[in-house]
Amino acid sequence: MNDRLNSEKHLLIQPNSRAANLILEIGHLIEDTHFMLSRPGLVVKFGIDEARDYLKRKEVYLRRQELKRLEKKRIIIRKKIANDYWVSFSKAGFEEHIAQLSVSATDLPDNQVCIVSFDIPESERKLHSQVRHLLKRLGFQQMHRSVWFSRKNVSNYIKKLFTSRFKADNWFKVFIAYQS
Repeated sequence: MNDRLNSEKHLLIQPNSRAANLILEIGHLIEDTHFMLSRPGLVVKFGIDEARDYLKRKEVYLRRQELKRLEKKRIIIRKKIANDYWVSFSKAGFEEHIAQLSVSATDLPDNQVCIVSFDIPESERKLHSQVRHLLKRLGFQQMHRSVWFSRKNVSNYIKKLFTSRFKADNWFKVFIAYQS
């Protein structure tokens, strides 16, 4: 509460005054003008409020279409329970989720790298190939045949993925290392 009062003291105009209301109204008019300039055809056809509603409805429609496409590609699983829809990831969807998180992950400091090391038995050659393909897809680079590194802070994501997808924790080591 005190912070709010202190911040209000530094305002040039008193909150809820005629001048403050006028400033807010001008701001809304500027927003409307920008919207009209960016979508003139829609505004002429529907009016400004209807054009905004139209764009919101269109976005909802496009999101539903994308959900159907993701379900068709077996990336997500949708179930209707009572009157609600529940969405979860398939195995491929969870992998894609981790890949998207990895792409947007923050960079590690210059002297650090995320290292993934794995020792998969020869009897699991197919798994070895899958892991290498996955690491390439996530932006990792190969140091040695079974040692890969990334400059992104993805260690937690990779641990979750290996635990859920491969269920062989003792074959994988994921850690952050300091370069000298």
